[in-house]
Amino acid sequence: MKGFAAEPRLAPSVAARVDPSNGAVLARFAQSQILRDVPVARDAAQRALIQDPLSSRATLVLALAAVDSSDIAAADKLMARAAELSRRESTADAWMFDLDMTQGRYADAFRRADVMLRREPGLAAQILPTLVKVSTFPPALPDLAGRLAKQPPWRGAFFQSFIGSADADYAAVLAALRDAGGRPTPSELGSLVERQVRLGDADGARALWQQATGRSLPLIVNGGFEGSASAGSLDWQGERAIGRAVGIAPRPDGKGPALRIDPYAVGKPRAVMSQSLLLAPGSYALRYEGRAEGGNGSLEVSVRCAASNQLLARERNDFTQGWATSALTFVVPATNCAVKQVRIATVSGRRSDVPLWIDSFSLRRQ
Repeated sequence: MKGFAAEPRLAPSVAARVDPSNGAVLARFAQSQILRDVPVARDAAQRALIQDPLSSRATLVLALAAVDSSDIAAADKLMARAAELSRRESTADAWMFDLDMTQGRYADAFRRADVMLRREPGLAAQILPTLVKVSTFPPALPDLAGRLAKQPPWRGAFFQSFIGSADADYAAVLAALRDAGGRPTPSELGSLVERQVRLGDADGARALWQQATGRSLPLIVNGGFEGSASAGSLDWQGERAIGRAVGIAPRPDGKGPALRIDPYAVGKPRAVMSQSLLLAPGSYALRYEGRAEGGNGSLEVSVRCAASNQLLARERNDFTQGWATSALTFVVPATNCAVKQVRIATVSGRRSDVPLWIDSFSLRRQ
């Protein structure tokens, strides 16, 4: 009968009456009572520890009882003991995280946060916002960056929370991450830069790119379609879900990849690919090359101010079967055009339209 008392499905109060000398049973009963009757919970936890001095559950109950009686010094010691006894007491770990932060033991605090997030990913909604806030606290930032540099499984989720925070100091976190021997992944960098692009902060986006990569942001990214820079809209982005109608494929002449567009599969004329540009005011020349596959066909390339859609330049290109170079020039105004956008668009969607190729985008200031 006493063995039956340890059955998890049995109500803790019933189990405690059946086997009042079983430490595990008493600890479970104490835990069930801590929010109902603190004195009863405290008594059961004390009796549980007599039977099982290493019971983390009973120790945690005594810690919570100490919190209820405002004995914070005792709670600190008991929480520390509960956390030592078991790596599965999230309540104790959370308490100790706060205590470690308060007392300046930042490395220990982030180690506990790491353990909790690995053990219970569902705690991310509670823990990550705290880590994001901590990232704005200079004394703690080196230890947080050191933990992030070890590539924990929750790092991606942290950066998503971080990027969405109004208080995030991107430059400080990137600097600390670099000092810890790490760097943002391409997708993390892309998300960081993309947020600045959406805000229209071209200078901030360029500065983040420079800080993270150690080099200046090119005037145009991935002009040869040779690989993704994972830089959000600063790399080529499909305008719509157009499936296989538009894609990167090996050039027929064997000179690397290029963008292949099937206007008939795209349907009505529309933009199929675009890229944001962060250009200073001035005059620019955009060059590229294209060809038609098995006939003649046309594509349009344009440059606009992203926010206002103000057209800066547009060129219709009538391609034949041989590769031909095209160019357009434009002037970036000094105001109201922080982010520019180059767009590639079809001009027809007839059944007779042949597939088109475009490649080798380069941009220079005049």
